[in-house]
Amino acid sequence: MAGELLIQVMDVDRFEAIRPALDELEAARTLGLQCRAVLCEAAAFLLPHGDRRRRLSELLGRILRHPELQLRVFLAPVELDEVIEGLVHVLSFANGAEFSLTSLVGPNWVVLNGTFAAFMDLDWFHAIFLDTQREPGWLAYPRRGERRYRVLSRQDVARLAAELPTLIDNRAVAPETRAAAEGLAQLARGALSREVLSLAHTSLR
Repeated sequence: MAGELLIQVMDVDRFEAIRPALDELEAARTLGLQCRAVLCEAAAFLLPHGDRRRRLSELLGRILRHPELQLRVFLAPVELDEVIEGLVHVLSFANGAEFSLTSLVGPNWVVLNGTFAAFMDLDWFHAIFLDTQREPGWLAYPRRGERRYRVLSRQDVARLAAELPTLIDNRAVAPETRAAAEGLAQLARGALSREVLSLAHTSLR
């Protein structure tokens, strides 16, 4: 695996709470009241900035204006995929899954790009993020679209938090690698502070 790795904070319980609505959306039938309530919640949360959020707001508006119709009547499959991915981001991820490729370490995200090579050969990092022999841990949605996520177990988050201080304290480590490690340590501490939280990661290749 090479390229960029995006690691973000997510609320696992919140994802499970909206999963029935995501199942209903994927079926592309007429939506029930609970699913529509989830869509209304997401629409109320959206802020009018960013092309992706404007697009999601537009799609949600189209659905909510025609509650009596099956979704397949007026939404293409790719548009449904956009809605599902958008709902997961907006309602399950900290800060609506927003991140930046110019500020690689933020309050709810870390992007490993040029620093990825410095992490990938560490045994513990490989075991947590890259081991293809372990249980996949894929998030059920989004299934398609730009990216899929893997979710860390609480044990993996705890191991991450325990292993990172050694890397951070290593004076031979490059400053950008140390900054990424400090950002990851902050994310791990935040995720461990509440039982419902975890870390999810995806490739930005």
